[in-house]
Amino acid sequence: MFSIEKSDYINWVIPLSMLVAVVIVLRHQIDSWYVRKSKPQMDSTLHAILKRKVFGYDEMFVGSHYNKTDHLAFNHDCDFIGQGLESIPDDLQHMVTAHAFFFGKETHRKWPSHYNRIVLYKHPFLSPRFDEDVHSVEHHHEDGVFIFSLEQGIPGIERPKHHYNIFLHGFADAFFTLYPVHHHYDEAAIFEKLEEAVGVTEDHLISVIGLDEINPLAVLAHYYVYRPEVISEAFPEFRDSVFANMNVPKVMT
Repeated sequence: MFSIEKSDYINWVIPLSMLVAVVIVLRHQIDSWYVRKSKPQMDSTLHAILKRKVFGYDEMFVGSHYNKTDHLAFNHDCDFIGQGLESIPDDLQHMVTAHAFFFGKETHRKWPSHYNRIVLYKHPFLSPRFDEDVHSVEHHHEDGVFIFSLEQGIPGIERPKHHYNIFLHGFADAFFTLYPVHHHYDEAAIFEKLEEAVGVTEDHLISVIGLDEINPLAVLAHYYVYRPEVISEAFPEFRDSVFANMNVPKVMT
């Protein structure tokens, strides 16, 4: 009759169990590595949607060290959490994460791997950090979390000429938190010059975002994407510290 000693059982079962546990824990990282290694081509339908919905989607990768495979991998790494949503369509996920790639033109300034959770609400929300102000966008550097309201976010994608894009704002705010501008600047003066250059007021931005404290560099970066020539001319002091780190397409017509 076949038998196996207890010590032999332990010798092969424990290492196997440990290997299985490691694979389970690292499955997400392994999948991400495989996506980057295999360099899959983006589905033509998804690509067509992104070109139509995200301003300058193809152009943002020209001259950048990022490419569409990096976008696929970044999106794959993200955990999407829907609040009040039954599901989050794949194309919407990619539309949101595409905005990360307006930033990080320089190879040493990349998105850290822990920036991988995106929470989407149907409407503006309260949060533990801002529990008295209903707002539409927020990010947490320590936890790598982005939070967005679709009610404000979708119009900014659909009609960026007429609506402020909070997805772009959220990634801009996070990027310039990660890589701050070190030269002095006057926040109030930025908002005053923005009103002169593009006609947007600080009060309007507060009404969209829902918070009194707004990172002016995120707003500056937002309008640089859509009006690069106007913003570059109005803010020459930020050409090296802000605009040089952005992947900006041609001027919107």
